[in-house]
Amino acid sequence: AQVFGDFAVYTPEPDAEPIAGHECVAGLDTGQDNDYSALSIIDPEINKEVFVEHWRHMPWAEIRGNVLDVCAYWGVTQLYVERNAASATIEALDADAYARKMAITISGITTTLKRKGEMVIHLRTALQEDGLELLDVAWATAELRAVQTKQTEQGVWTYTSPRDENGHGDGVIARMLAVRASLNRIVEIT
Repeated sequence: AQVFGDFAVYTPEPDAEPIAGHECVAGLDTGQDNDYSALSIIDPEINKEVFVEHWRHMPWAEIRGNVLDVCAYWGVTQLYVERNAASATIEALDADAYARKMAITISGITTTLKRKGEMVIHLRTALQEDGLELLDVAWATAELRAVQTKQTEQGVWTYTSPRDENGHGDGVIARMLAVRASLNRIVEIT
């Protein structure tokens, strides 16, 4: 069974643009070696993913530039970055955002086994119960459908993504981080 079950995907209008006054949130999984760096942006006010992309085999400075360009375009105010990667990547991203005078908070999130399990539940709930719509992007949808779960001998549930032509699960992590940022934004407002 798929970890995330059936979920809604949509194809945006070709000229889709940010909605004035909406503050988007994002999740970023920074790849190392042969992994992808993946970015997902959600507009919590319409409950839709508005951007998802991944990059690899590029200098980190170029990826940071792409990430910040897209975040500026979509009005991202909160960016959650997986901290399991080298912390220097988060510091460099934060320094670049500061140099651009961007109004964005960048937070490092450590994805421990427990936190990853919570993030899986939050994404599944967002998809199954809250109606979150994801962009219909082949590689990102394939990654999400490929997530597997198994129980260890100690009774702990783990989640894994196969490493194949569809990616390495980096887009899944980015989407889970974006949902986490969205949930924390909602909590802060109420």
